[in-house]
Amino acid sequence: MATWGVLALLGFQVFFLTTEASMVKCNAGAYDDIVIAIHPEVPEDVVLIEKIQKMVKEATRELFNATRQRLYIKSGKILIPKTWSRSYKNRTRERYEKADVVIAKSFLRTGDAPYTKQYGGCGEKGQYIHLTPNFLIQEDLTSFYGPYGKVFVHEWAHLRWGVFEEHNIEQPFYISGKHQIEATRCSVNINGTYRRPQSSQNSCVTRPCSVDHGHRPVYTRLYFLPCQKSLLL
Repeated sequence: MATWGVLALLGFQVFFLTTEASMVKCNAGAYDDIVIAIHPEVPEDVVLIEKIQKMVKEATRELFNATRQRLYIKSGKILIPKTWSRSYKNRTRERYEKADVVIAKSFLRTGDAPYTKQYGGCGEKGQYIHLTPNFLIQEDLTSFYGPYGKVFVHEWAHLRWGVFEEHNIEQPFYISGKHQIEATRCSVNINGTYRRPQSSQNSCVTRPCSVDHGHRPVYTRLYFLPCQKSLLL
């Protein structure tokens, strides 16, 4: 397995992301040309670059193992803001707008939680992964969000393969490509019926769900088989 190589670059003054295509290529299971861009508003910090390198080194091992030695990260580049004082090599084709990973300040809604911007449906590639400097520098956050490498691979699945969370309290349902209402779960191949628990001490007592196709369905559990094997959404 090839080792991870990082090339730090200069030269961008863009403060937003567009939907331009990623530069990543996958050749013989090796991902090349991953672009990681640091937002111009992030203060200069050499430790941040070191943590990015550490994260991706851990991620390539995690990805290699998770895919049964089929995929790994071979190379990538870090885009450094022009506002940083140290000298780095000049960029060539790399642009902030094409970044696969963005290191930027947190938003009030998400805090330091890693996330992937996804506009498409299941199976469609996302726009970019968003990580905060705090997430990378403050190692105590890994006790809450998980190790760097595992977190990166988790978000990479969202970005590259259009994977969605296995469960999502804020968005427990979605509209599939066939315009059907689907529960957010680990596999659409799991069959079951939509049932809503009754107000009863017996948790196995349920009633059919009422679904308004113009709004979010009003059910809370998806019962696949007997109720003792139900999945809480």
